[in-house]
Amino acid sequence: MEKSLFPKEHNEKHHVSSIHKAAAQQIKKDKSKIKAAWEMKVRNKIPAAEGQTSPALLNSMEIFLDELCDSLEKSTLNSNFRLGEHGMSRLHGEQRAQLTGYFLPQLFQEFSILRAVITEDLHKTGLLSYEVGAIINEAVDAAISLAATEFADVHQTRLKRALEKAEASNLDLEHFAAIAAHDLKSPLATISGYLDLLTDETKDVLGEEPLKYINVMQKASERMRRLIDRLLDYARLTKPEKPFQPVDLNEILNHVLQNLHESIKKTHAKILMPVLPTVNGDAHLLTQLFQNLIANSIKFHGASPPHIQIEFKRQDHTYLFSLQDRGIGFNPKDKENIFTLYKKLQDASDTPGAGIGLATCRKVIELHGGQIWAESQPGKGSTFHFTLPQPEIEQK
Repeated sequence: MEKSLFPKEHNEKHHVSSIHKAAAQQIKKDKSKIKAAWEMKVRNKIPAAEGQTSPALLNSMEIFLDELCDSLEKSTLNSNFRLGEHGMSRLHGEQRAQLTGYFLPQLFQEFSILRAVITEDLHKTGLLSYEVGAIINEAVDAAISLAATEFADVHQTRLKRALEKAEASNLDLEHFAAIAAHDLKSPLATISGYLDLLTDETKDVLGEEPLKYINVMQKASERMRRLIDRLLDYARLTKPEKPFQPVDLNEILNHVLQNLHESIKKTHAKILMPVLPTVNGDAHLLTQLFQNLIANSIKFHGASPPHIQIEFKRQDHTYLFSLQDRGIGFNPKDKENIFTLYKKLQDASDTPGAGIGLATCRKVIELHGGQIWAESQPGKGSTFHFTLPQPEIEQK
C-alpha cells in the first residue's frame, strides 16, 4: 500500500479547496441562468416587484456572484467583499424602497429566493458541500443586512421629507387662513357697521319692511363672521407642539356642558354618561371633539327632546367610545360623507350650520392617532364611535 506524500490534514484541505473552486466555476458558468431563474421567481412570487428589475440591478447581482465566486476560491468570505458599494445590497435596497406596495419582508424573500437558486444549481451538480453552503449563506446574509439597512434608510428619509412637507403645508395653510380670515372679516365688519348706522339714522324714517331687510342682512353678516371663525379654527387644527398629556374626560365634559348650557336648557336635552376615563391627548382638542359631537346630536334631535348616551370600553392600548342619540339619523350610504368638510346631508339642509363640526371631529381624532365612524338609520338616531389612546402608564 502506497503512502501519501502529504499528511491527511493537508489532503482534506486540498479536497475542500478543490470543491470550493469547482463550485465557483459552476456559478460562473451558470451565471446567466441563475440571474434569469431569480428574476422569474421574484416576478412570480412578489407582484410588487414585477417588471422592476433594472439593468443596473442585474449588473449589481453579477458583481455579487463574482465576489461570491472569489470568496469560494479563497475558501473564506473575503474581508474586502464589495457588497457595500457594488454588490446586490445597497442598490437593491434603495431601488426596492421606491416601489409602491413593497415592504421589508418582501426584500428578505427576494434574497431567500437568490439563496435557493444558487444552492439548487450547485446541488444538481453535486458541488453543494457544507462548507460551500456556509460561505453562500454568509455572503447572502451580508447582502441582506446592507440591503435592509439601505431600504430602511430610504424609507426614513422619505418619511422625514413627507413630514417636513406636511409641516410646511400646515404652516402655509394656517398663514393663508389667517390672511383670508382677516381680509374677509374686514369688509364684513364694514358692512355690519354701516347697517347699524343705517338702522340708527333711518329707523324713524323707514317703514317696518325696509328695517326687516336690514335685520336679515345683519344676521347674514353675523353668520358669515362665525363661519370664517370656524374655518380659521379648522385650518389651525394641528398636533400641539407639547407632547400629549393625561386628560381627565370628566373635566372636559363639565366644560362642554357649561359651554352648551343654553342649547341644553332650550331643548330639554338629556345627556347620560358614566364616570369617564383619563386619556392621552390635548385638552383643547378633546373639548372641541365632545362639544361638536354633542352639539350635533342636539341640533338634529328631531321632534322629541335630545337624548344622548355616552359609553366607553377599554381595548388593548385605546378606549373605544360611543355617543348615541335618538335624533333624525341619516342614510347609511352617507356614513363617510358626514365627516367631509362643508358636507351637509339632504335631510339636514334646512338646519343651521356650515358642515364643519364633524370634519373637525375627524381631524381631532386623527391627530390623536384614532379612528372615528358612525352608524345610523333615518328616524332611528345615530351612534358615533371613536378611539382615543390610553395614558402610557395604563398601557404598561
